[in-house]
Amino acid sequence: MSKEILDLAKHDIEEAAKSLKTARELIDRLKKAGESTAELESNYAKAQSRLRRFEVAFRD
Repeated sequence: MSKEILDLAKHDIEEAAKSLKTARELIDRLKKAGESTAELESNYAKAQSRLRRFEVAFRD
């Protein structure tokens, strides 16, 4: 793969990681407020798993 594609992938992975961190914080806030978070937790876990696969695929 070209360096340009790898750099774009790395950037996208970093942005996805930031989004997941924000999602985790929001889920934790909802949970503390007594809201049901089961579906959000499930979606978060799936997204985190996908991100890990991309990280492995695009490691330097």
